[in-house]
Amino acid sequence: MNSVNLIGRVANDVELKHTNSGVSVVSFNLAVSRGKDKNGNEGTDFIPVVIWREYAAMMSKYLVKGQQIGVSGRISTRTYETQNGEKRKAVEIVADSITLLGKKDDAKNNDTDKQQNTVSSTVDVLVDPVGTDADTLVEPIPDFAGFEG
Repeated sequence: MNSVNLIGRVANDVELKHTNSGVSVVSFNLAVSRGKDKNGNEGTDFIPVVIWREYAAMMSKYLVKGQQIGVSGRISTRTYETQNGEKRKAVEIVADSITLLGKKDDAKNNDTDKQQNTVSSTVDVLVDPVGTDADTLVEPIPDFAGFEG
């Protein structure tokens, strides 16, 4: 079974892009806390997340840098070739659903009225469940040159 559930914060600005055939795609890094190590230092992992099709177009309107979200999906690996001809391998999460847990400022704000009004919703899956779309992006996603979904 290939299933992933993560909670973290959107680590970069989310931008909607399109493949040559017009398929919508969004990618971003999810900052996920590792907790404290034996020395008491906190660590963070930055996990690449990809959203496809209508779901990508919709979520690009709601996701903002710093926002806390839950991501459910699957791990996907792919290989691609850089402009210099070097072969690379990428590992990323292909999102099936996103849960909006709050905004960036909510974590720092102790105002209970504002926290009670935090958006919390899960959107149904609108992506290709097996990730068979092999389109190439018009513009490569940063750090994902030669991206294939």
